[in-house]
Amino acid sequence: MTTRLIRWLLVLLSVVAYQGLLAEYLCPGGIGLRYDLLVVFLAGLIGGAARGAIAGGLVGFITDCLTPNYLGWGMMVNATVGLAAGMSRDRLFLERAAARWLVFAVGIAIHEIIYLLPVSGFDPSLYGKTLLFDSSISMAITSVVGTAVLVTRQAWRRPVTGGTSVNSPT
Repeated sequence: MTTRLIRWLLVLLSVVAYQGLLAEYLCPGGIGLRYDLLVVFLAGLIGGAARGAIAGGLVGFITDCLTPNYLGWGMMVNATVGLAAGMSRDRLFLERAAARWLVFAVGIAIHEIIYLLPVSGFDPSLYGKTLLFDSSISMAITSVVGTAVLVTRQAWRRPVTGGTSVNSPT
């Protein structure tokens, strides 16, 4: 229990460090890896709906505190998307990398569609431009990185096959 709590705290601190210190330099203009969404989706797809919602709420709260223009909006959207990611894990067959990529891409697109409404000031031209160009590039990068993380995690967790076992009748 304490190791799990320590891991969560380290992940949240990494989100704070990335958003507060590195995102400005690594993602000029906000275009690039969306580490906060990556953490939320990985928590949902690995841990289930409850962990996804909790991680989304915590990460959303942290990012809202870093940019408090719309306090609570990011928390609500991230918690909802984390819950949806966890529910997709429970209800979909996500064994292939393409299915995982599709869940990431659709989830990030839904997040951006909902999150950008008040941020763009409900201006249709700014909303469309931001969604079409900036968000689509970030969506592609984040979904590819997330899929690579999940595929790598699955490869490490897969049992080694081949050879003979101690209990096998040979």
